[in-house]
Amino acid sequence: MSSLVDAEHAEDVRARATGSPLAVAVVFFVSGMPALIYQLIWQRSLFTMYGINVEAVTVVVAGFLLGLGFGSLAGGRLSRVSSVNQLALFGVIEMIIGAFGVSSLHIIDVVGHKTLHLPIIPLTMVTLLLLFVPTLFMGSTLPILTAYLVQRSRNVGRSVGLLYCVNTVGSATACLVSALFLMRLAGMQGSVTVAAAINFMVGAAALAEAWRSRGASRRWPLPQPISSAGEARRRISSSFLFAIVLAGLVGYVSLSYEIVWFRAFSIASNTATAFALILGAYLAGIANGSLRVRRSFGASFTREQAFHRISVALLAASVVGFLLLPAAAWSATTPFGYFFPMLVMVFAQTTISGMIFPIICHYAVAPDDRAGSQVSWVYVANILGSVVGTLATGFVLMNYLTIAAISELLGVLGIGIALLVALTGELIRPRRRLLVALGVGAIGAIMLTTGFLFDGFYERLLSNNVVTKGQKFVEVVENRSGVITVDTDLHAYGNGMYDGRIAIDLMDDENLLIRPFALSLYNPDPENVLLIGLATGAWEQVIASHPSVKHATIVEINPGYLQIIKKYPVVAGLLNNPKVDIVIDDGRRWLNRHPERKFDAIIQNTTWYYRPNVTNLLSREYLALMAAHLRPGGVILYNTTGSARVQRTGCLAFPSGFREINMLAVSPTPMKLDQQRLRDTLIAYRINGRPILDMADPKGRARLEQIVGSLAPPAQAGPDGLLEGCDSILARTADEKPVTDDNMGEEWSGLLMTDPLLSRLHSLVGG
Repeated sequence: MSSLVDAEHAEDVRARATGSPLAVAVVFFVSGMPALIYQLIWQRSLFTMYGINVEAVTVVVAGFLLGLGFGSLAGGRLSRVSSVNQLALFGVIEMIIGAFGVSSLHIIDVVGHKTLHLPIIPLTMVTLLLLFVPTLFMGSTLPILTAYLVQRSRNVGRSVGLLYCVNTVGSATACLVSALFLMRLAGMQGSVTVAAAINFMVGAAALAEAWRSRGASRRWPLPQPISSAGEARRRISSSFLFAIVLAGLVGYVSLSYEIVWFRAFSIASNTATAFALILGAYLAGIANGSLRVRRSFGASFTREQAFHRISVALLAASVVGFLLLPAAAWSATTPFGYFFPMLVMVFAQTTISGMIFPIICHYAVAPDDRAGSQVSWVYVANILGSVVGTLATGFVLMNYLTIAAISELLGVLGIGIALLVALTGELIRPRRRLLVALGVGAIGAIMLTTGFLFDGFYERLLSNNVVTKGQKFVEVVENRSGVITVDTDLHAYGNGMYDGRIAIDLMDDENLLIRPFALSLYNPDPENVLLIGLATGAWEQVIASHPSVKHATIVEINPGYLQIIKKYPVVAGLLNNPKVDIVIDDGRRWLNRHPERKFDAIIQNTTWYYRPNVTNLLSREYLALMAAHLRPGGVILYNTTGSARVQRTGCLAFPSGFREINMLAVSPTPMKLDQQRLRDTLIAYRINGRPILDMADPKGRARLEQIVGSLAPPAQAGPDGLLEGCDSILARTADEKPVTDDNMGEEWSGLLMTDPLLSRLHSLVGG
């Protein structure tokens, strides 16, 4: 009778314990959502202080990854403490993350203002430390829960595969929710509040589950060695070291591919929404791969099978990764468009590569009390490889190599790693020979076809966007700040968006240069002018040549425009103009760092209002920053690109303002429009030694009168008037909300309506 009771009790304990993995999986799935939300929001919050140049992006990504990596090590050590309940520890950590998250934007803002004037190296260290603290806790959760599950399943591969899958699916879900709903509806503070609430709920659920299963956990026996082979595997340090190196190399290639793809996708789509959806596809593929390979980790899974599957996965992922961008560009020329084919291809490639990490862990880590700790070392190696990939590819390679050359390099490197595994692993001879033959053939094919596959890459990628089908680019400048292209008609595109034409012609005004030429209409004596953005140099050439301007400071984030401008005489003189000072920096960061600089006019031909991070140059907070840099009577001229919401924001921020076509002219003091002053200035204007309007030519005189007449005050304007006052704008836009740093304007309002299938999705979600 006693033995029967003991058996029933043991069975009850097993039933309670086997229920735990499902509960843990659900909890870890949900916990993956806040981390992604935090990354998106913290990155953006730091951009408002430090700028959106590549250095800031690299620091943010590297800091996030480093925190996750070292957090994994800390979690691995904690997982080995026998007196610690791993599930309860996980719950406490989630609570800590939530506590930081809810106040994170305020913390970042305070630290940002305190460190704004630090040199780049100490500033970078402060930023890394700021991100390191919360991500340290985030990274500790995987090894802690791995140890918890391995104690119950005694199978490392299945435990890691399950946790890696569900947590990544949670992050992918957060991408989708953030892209379509959360960012648009909740803004920055609302989003981090939602993320923190999820952390608190997850922490409470984990603590409740730890309390519920405490008896089962206490009575569940410690795992015994599963076999002599498993014990030997534990003792062989060379296998573990090989796994560490392999995990690092895989991390390097994977993150490098991600950076290259995001470069192409951002150029093709130019929306924050599209970026988040692509990231979601990337994470969903990794989760799918982890889930699929998990089924393989039975008792019969051998080392030879592990090496074989890693080799095959690396080879396949490298080939698909190399072909992904050319295939996406070709798909852009079809009725399907580029975006959904990209999603499918990214999902397919990362499904293959997502299988590798669980296999490495299963091969190298024994299912004992050290499993969590050893998985943490493999994980941190993968993270460090990812950090190196971020720095090397995003910061260095992209400044010297084209996207085609980087794709070729990554494809060859990935196949090379596959060959390394095949040659050093315990593969049977026929499999080794086949893999080597396939790998060498794939390397040769990649090197021979790169030129053909990437010929006309950017033209095809943008063929359903802003570039006319069949148009060729005569200039392509690629650097770590972006991609600048110029077509045969001298139309320039910065990261895939129209930047204007390299031309200055007020008679045939394709560039609508009437806007910068009208500066004298709003300001009587603009001696000192600041221009945010350079682009083709057309606006800057107009302002620098203004008869009253004595000094023009130009702040441009991408130095590649200098390479373009110097090749075209109509704007090349700008580079040697003694009145002009060109600074390579983020515009908002430059203003924050130079509060002492004051200007008669601040001018920016702002990019489209829905592009990622453009709110940094359109928000109420940014307008206040610009106003602080104006001299008495100073004016701000900036392009609203037709956004009623942006126009309303400007008119709410300043007591005096007018809309000229799509440009807004605003000032803290009342502006008196002076048409005669504008007429006199246009007559006196000279660019490159030539008058902009020939007064000896009747057509020139007629054009002058047409311009001046069209810029009459709204009360006096005829049917061809181009001006609208702020009173009319505010009445017309009464239903629009002003743009703020927190709500991010229209960046998350929907997808760009240039891809055929994107348009359908946009209509379905009501964006």
